[in-house]
Amino acid sequence: MDCLKDFILSKACSQNGKEPKSGLWLENLEGISVKNAALIADNHSTGAALLQDKIDFAGKLVLEDVR
Repeated sequence: MDCLKDFILSKACSQNGKEPKSGLWLENLEGISVKNAALIADNHSTGAALLQDKIDFAGKLVLEDVR
């Protein structure tokens, strides 16, 4: 799964000098933002943590399909 690490990131990560490998930012998807995610982050500490969990989950699904 390391190949998908930092493939797509939230723009909040750019403050740490990180750039997504794909050149794609999560916020480019309409309606997606750390602020919106924070509003529904029940079992996560932050909206960013919720988004990262969903990115990781999607990556696992893609890898399962490829296998």
